[in-house]
Amino acid sequence: MKDIETYSGLEAVLIGIIQEVLEEVGKKVEQAMKDIIDKDVYQAHTPNQYERTHQLRDSVTASKAKSVKGGGEVEIYHDESKITYKPLYQHGSPFSGDISEFIPEIIAFNLSGNLFDSNKWWHHRSNYYQDTLKLLKEKGMLSKWFKEGLKSRGIDIG
Repeated sequence: MKDIETYSGLEAVLIGIIQEVLEEVGKKVEQAMKDIIDKDVYQAHTPNQYERTHQLRDSVTASKAKSVKGGGEVEIYHDESKITYKPLYQHGSPFSGDISEFIPEIIAFNLSGNLFDSNKWWHHRSNYYQDTLKLLKEKGMLSKWFKEGLKSRGIDIG
């Protein structure tokens, strides 16, 4: 690493480190959400009317870090291109068409309605978005992971 000679040089180095750490934390949040989906969605029920694809879990993605006013951010989102439609009732139907882009919301917010029955397991499932946030908040994981990432790069903020 070359010597830092100006404030703007220091700023550029620190921004680069922070973006690296944010991306590292984003990957950990991505994995935490995938683990919650495994628990809340996939382990809650074994389907007999459809083939499980795991595309809901596999679509969870952490973005690259980007600079925003006052800091940086990483977005955790569902990459809709990873959830595919098959006309024979896989993420849609011949009647509704492709609803794959809505699968995360349908599952997280229990929006399937009473098509198959009014009191099925999915009507009582918890919201995996909220469960992930609750886990991260209760255990202070975001701050912990961020501090660990900085410390591994020689910056100890306590």
